[in-house]
Amino acid sequence: MPIRVALIATALLAATAPAHAAQRLEVGQSGVLHTTALACPTLDGMRAVLQTAKADFEAGVAKGAAEGCKSFGKGTEVFVVEVPNAVLACVRPKGEKACVWTAQDRFHATD
Repeated sequence: MPIRVALIATALLAATAPAHAAQRLEVGQSGVLHTTALACPTLDGMRAVLQTAKADFEAGVAKGAAEGCKSFGKGTEVFVVEVPNAVLACVRPKGEKACVWTAQDRFHATD
């Protein structure tokens, strides 16, 4: 299940967030996913999925589906729309109309 794999990777990031603070991305940058990434339509939804997964991974997977989250595969091109903190960012995957919330360490900037 792609959402399951993406949630595992994202949950691991949430546990090690301070180590990634130096990699903060900027609005307007383009990038590419270097691994599968879980992405949710809202910031609150993403936070709820991560919080639920901390306590019960299977419930986190179900919460992800309920929040409308989906996974994007390695190599997906993205555009950074919003960066409220050093862990999460709202990015617009190529071909999508709206941005989705995901972990910043799932992609690297290409510009």
